[in-house]
Amino acid sequence: MVEIKVAESWSLSQLEDALIKQLRGQYLQAQNGREGILLLVHQSARKNGWKLPGGSLIGFSEVVVRLRQHASEIRAESSTGPQRQVCVLDVSSCAKDKKSPSRNPH
Repeated sequence: MVEIKVAESWSLSQLEDALIKQLRGQYLQAQNGREGILLLVHQSARKNGWKLPGGSLIGFSEVVVRLRQHASEIRAESSTGPQRQVCVLDVSSCAKDKKSPSRNPH
């Protein structure tokens, strides 16, 4: 099972819920699944980052570290239960520079 989220569209708590509640509680249990992947698609830098419960802000790489830590803790709970991984597809460096005019190669 793969749950895909565009990271910039979700708060940190929503991303954590996707890992913990959606993958663990809904999809994997309902389908008697063993493995689940939360695929984060990173399209562009978020101006203010993601807010931690205490109010401080973190960047995308710290979000990934935090979610992977949660996944690791869940895996440690049961070696025979559903297992989760956090994967990343980072296309942020592929974003078109809006200041540059498009060039026609012909």
